[in-house]
Amino acid sequence: MKNILLIIFLLFSVPLLAQENDNQPPDEIVDNAKITQSIDALKMAYISKELNLTPDEAQKFWPVYNGYSNELKKARKDFRQDDLAFEERKIGIMRRYQDDFRKVLNSEARSKQCFRVEPEFHKVLRMEWQRRHNNPNPNMGGIRNNQIRPKKLLQ
Repeated sequence: MKNILLIIFLLFSVPLLAQENDNQPPDEIVDNAKITQSIDALKMAYISKELNLTPDEAQKFWPVYNGYSNELKKARKDFRQDDLAFEERKIGIMRRYQDDFRKVLNSEARSKQCFRVEPEFHKVLRMEWQRRHNNPNPNMGGIRNNQIRPKKLLQ
């Protein structure tokens, strides 16, 4: 009889151990939309700083840059399975927008820099993510060193 009770107890307790912790306070629940907005705001600030945009230039630059960015996103979505076709489309988009950037920024060097600042921003963002997850703050919602191990960037 004791063995039967033990077996029944184990059968019911194993699924309880497998359940996720749904008792997280609301402030620990991650909202992807807020994170995306925060990253976009940081990206705008980073790009504005790196390109030394004046307020007048920024007013003209951001609609052009957003068009460029939207075309790249669409191309990435259209050619998700074909890297070569995506890269060809990306080069075409870059060539089209280089003249637009040059007109807005009044400089060949700054127009070329437009294509480098976003990848640089993503590199900085990735490095910050790694720094936070390799040396976590105790107040970051329970993330521990052994829970997440990002792959090292190829140098």
